[in-house]
Amino acid sequence: MILKNKIVAIKKFIINISVLLITCLFICLLLIPFEIILRLKQKDNERIMITSPPVIICSEEGRKIARGVKGEGTITVGNNPHIFYFETDTKGRRITPQPNMDNKELNCLFFGCSFTFGTGVNNNQTLPYYFGQLHPEIEVYNYGIPGASPQEIYLQSTQSEIFADISPQKPTLVIYTFISDHLRRLKGTLNLIFRAPKWVGCLPELEFINNRIINKGKFEETHPYLFSFANILNKSFAVKQLINYTQFDYPSPFINENYDFLYILLNETKNQLSTYFPDLDFVIFIYPEHCSTPATCPNLNYFMNLLNEKKDLRVISCEDKEMMGNYFRLKSSGKHIILDGHPSPECYQLFAEWISKELKSKKIIP
Repeated sequence: MILKNKIVAIKKFIINISVLLITCLFICLLLIPFEIILRLKQKDNERIMITSPPVIICSEEGRKIARGVKGEGTITVGNNPHIFYFETDTKGRRITPQPNMDNKELNCLFFGCSFTFGTGVNNNQTLPYYFGQLHPEIEVYNYGIPGASPQEIYLQSTQSEIFADISPQKPTLVIYTFISDHLRRLKGTLNLIFRAPKWVGCLPELEFINNRIINKGKFEETHPYLFSFANILNKSFAVKQLINYTQFDYPSPFINENYDFLYILLNETKNQLSTYFPDLDFVIFIYPEHCSTPATCPNLNYFMNLLNEKKDLRVISCEDKEMMGNYFRLKSSGKHIILDGHPSPECYQLFAEWISKELKSKKIIP
């Protein structure tokens, strides 16, 4: 009787496994036509960026800018190439041409991602460049890293040698450009991992424990199975389209807890930089698109209220109606972005004027 029951159980197990395998095979057969169609369709819209020589290096402390390189970048969407030129100095900063002037009065350090580095534009078309043209009395430095995360910006601040050639006696201004994707990069969310596992895998995972920031290692090391799975799924156009269409994401990037952690990282970045530059102001520039289209950055008001309550970090948001109107007009003309969606030179020039106006009104600069 016992033997008979075991045989029945084995048969049921084999049947269940067979049904599961047949179901998986059936789903795969259904997906294959969609995969083929999407590959043909998306080929005309796929974004590819190549820099020669490579401008990004993956290190134990996250991604860094290659030092002392000069080269060309090509962004291709479909059959449309967009070419830009870049050059970095020996400290890993993008070179920013500036007006010659002796005895400059202030330092200005720009931090952020590709929106600061200036992906898709030349050295003389970036946000730091246009700001420097408006203020020849200020020495400008571009510490932007394409695809950077808030945790990489914090880790930059701990590397004293990249600031060694900047005068600590002068008043120093730090400008960080915030975009909503920084919250996804902060937590290494599934949406981001499945879209670009190699890039996200190099981002460092930080935690705030006992009033200390702990570097746990790169995301691909702290979540190896997830990244192995993501690397497989990433090869499927159907899966990527499904994730993009549904905007499926986990953990949710726009919860209060993540904004709190972002604040902690930025405040700790300020504190670290203050050890090199005692007279320092830290300013956050909120990317205006998040004000014109709130759905691009849910729960932003929580972060704004937090900044206004704490008062440790200054903020430039979208309250200036004149500048916001200028942005709307530029956006309606379609000239606010380049081929792949990064800001255009005209947009960076507007942002530089916007930041300059706000800094003067807050009496941060004369």
